[in-house]
Amino acid sequence: MRLSVERLRWVLSAGAILLVLVVFAFVGYGRYKALKTFRDLIKHSGATITHSTHGFTYSQTSKGRTLFTIHAARAEKRDDSKWALHDADLTLFDKNGKPADHIYGAEFEYDPDAGLAKALGEVHMDLQAPESLSKEAGAQPQIGGKEGRAPSALRSAADATRTIHVKTSGLVYMKALSVAATQEDVEFSYRGLIAHSHGAEFDQDQSIVHLLADVRLDGDLHGKPISLRAAKADLDRTKNIATLQQPTVESDGKRMRSANALINLRKDGSVESGVATGDVQLAEGTRIVRGQRLDVTMNENAMPKLAIMTGNVTLDDTSADRPMHGGSNVAQVHFDAKGEAHDVVAQGAAHFTSSDKGLARAVAGDLITVSLLPKTKGRAAHADTLHVVGHAIADGDSFTAKTNLKRHTNLRADDLLLKFRSGQKSVPEQLLGNGHAMLDQLTSNGERQQSTADRVQMSFDNAGQLAQALEVGNVHLRSETANRKDHTTQVSTGSAENALYDAASATLKLTTHAQVQQGEMQMAAREITLDNTTQDAQASGEILATLLPGKPMDKSESSHIMADAAQFSRGGQYAIFTGSDARPARLWQGGSQILAAKLTLDGRGHTLMARPNAPSAQVTAIFTSGGSADTKPAAKGKSSSSPKSTRINSAALDYSDARGEAVFTGGVRMLAATGDVRSQRATVFLSQRTPRTTPQISSADPSGRSLDHVVLSDNVRLLQPGRTGTGEQLLYTAATENFVLTGTAGHLPHIVDAQQGSVTGSTLVFNAGDSTIVVSGEGKGKGRVRTETSTQP
Repeated sequence: MRLSVERLRWVLSAGAILLVLVVFAFVGYGRYKALKTFRDLIKHSGATITHSTHGFTYSQTSKGRTLFTIHAARAEKRDDSKWALHDADLTLFDKNGKPADHIYGAEFEYDPDAGLAKALGEVHMDLQAPESLSKEAGAQPQIGGKEGRAPSALRSAADATRTIHVKTSGLVYMKALSVAATQEDVEFSYRGLIAHSHGAEFDQDQSIVHLLADVRLDGDLHGKPISLRAAKADLDRTKNIATLQQPTVESDGKRMRSANALINLRKDGSVESGVATGDVQLAEGTRIVRGQRLDVTMNENAMPKLAIMTGNVTLDDTSADRPMHGGSNVAQVHFDAKGEAHDVVAQGAAHFTSSDKGLARAVAGDLITVSLLPKTKGRAAHADTLHVVGHAIADGDSFTAKTNLKRHTNLRADDLLLKFRSGQKSVPEQLLGNGHAMLDQLTSNGERQQSTADRVQMSFDNAGQLAQALEVGNVHLRSETANRKDHTTQVSTGSAENALYDAASATLKLTTHAQVQQGEMQMAAREITLDNTTQDAQASGEILATLLPGKPMDKSESSHIMADAAQFSRGGQYAIFTGSDARPARLWQGGSQILAAKLTLDGRGHTLMARPNAPSAQVTAIFTSGGSADTKPAAKGKSSSSPKSTRINSAALDYSDARGEAVFTGGVRMLAATGDVRSQRATVFLSQRTPRTTPQISSADPSGRSLDHVVLSDNVRLLQPGRTGTGEQLLYTAATENFVLTGTAGHLPHIVDAQQGSVTGSTLVFNAGDSTIVVSGEGKGKGRVRTETSTQP
């Protein structure tokens, strides 16, 4: 089952939004330091003012360490008591006493009476990156330029990659409100990133920075383009929280939007966690993931640790080639130390469907976990395993290799584990189902196979097509095959301890206590193999088959077969049961039975053939007649006699149900209650029944029919105690148990009796009832005679 979970990795990891949150934190942190310092500039506690030919310098110190220095080329007090500073710059020093941040502008105005300070033109800020960026950027930049002059550049080009630059104008500080603000555009730049906002405000008392409107960020981050848009943004440095309203982010073809976003910052300004709420959307190309909330946790290296999306999470891909849909109540992504997602968890009514080249695939369950393999050189990141727990369902289409028929497979279990093929993106290798496994397969020709088992193991080929399916433990099967000619459905059922389906050969093998019922046949064996294409079957080992008629009837009328091996073709309408001459296959019903090394039943032609293996071996048939085995009721006032049996051995047996005849050839011997008959050929005529028009194996079985009479021919020899009779033909009637021995003009029937001597006639009748022999016709040298000879000694 081919799944494209790794294609969703970017949306589940929420990498795009995390990058934006980090950038915003950097920008917010720098903005906070600049405005806070501007506020401190107004205070004079610990201040020192010096004058030089270049203007004047104002310094703030604490415990012998310089905090910041303000230099102006010229300062003057105007008549309106306002102060003006020209070409002013501010240098902030780090804890080691080295210059770290630099703020400068052409014109500043300060009104001490109103407590109002203004930047009359552009203001520039070169700010040291926060500690979290410093680890990545290397050594801290050193601010260049000479004291008293606004620097035109940093000391080295590398410093530009470790400095946040801010540019704005119209900056105003209101002492009474403790607020610094501008209504003009503010621009932030850092390492290829440029951010803008229309208006900004710093609340000194609340220690909050507000980016008032039209917040924008563009540039390149970690080698990938990024674009951020938001209605407004706020940074609360007291609580270390940043918020954005209506943020929209695009990076490397990925898009994110939500109603709100909240970022929790560490003291060093790095992102600790983030939350996006209100119609959260993550999209790429034709794919989009939606939810109501996204929570992301970062590690100390500013890499994602955990991302959780909640609130009716859905996935949709409108791609014409591979459309997808999925959803769950909660979706989680866990990351390794490098920020690579290593597993994805969907919980609560989790489901996923896709279509690839017209083949549908789906999984569903209470909990779905996907383990991911990270990308390596020459190989993209892809799914390693997919684990479904609780009401687990795997559903998909494939093609049967042998027939090229489309097959729809549905597997249900308590627990499903799908292993993907190593090095091949989204190609399944193995699927395991444990606990109450149910497998349902439907082919495009209308054939349906259903089964249940304790567990199921399915394997797939390199193209992701089903190769084999193994079911283990308490296997029960049901198969339905549609007959397009008469619009009927043939139902087969079976059971075993193990069942193996092979797609290449389209065969199903049942082993250990295997049982099958197909049409009119029930069979048990150690192993049974069914061909789903031809409807042929094979069985081996301790076979016991029961042949049922095509209409409801008493179970006592069923026929049974025991054999070592069996083959069935044409959907079970033709069967061959085999054994050995020493251990022959046996077919029986009641007291009637046939034993041979090979029994061939043709339900279409309504025939049976019985053959031995060796030329010297024989076939044995036993037929019952009279008593309870006879189909005719006893005459009124007479009780039924016990059933009698007739045994026939020969080299071959051929039976036709249409004629009700069983023909024995090749050295026939018949053992009846009243005699032993030998001949070269015998035809057994059975009681008549309505010929079957529907091909059924049982219609080829003579064991269920009562013996009527037998005709033996070709060198007939009758043996009875004390006498021997010979002739060309003998008629045995089961109802009377009489023998009628006849011959030809040149070879009259003859009897030699130990008591009566030799008798010849055209017809010899052996009466079983009174133990007499009636001789009629011409006797040798005596003309026409009729003689009754007692068989009693």
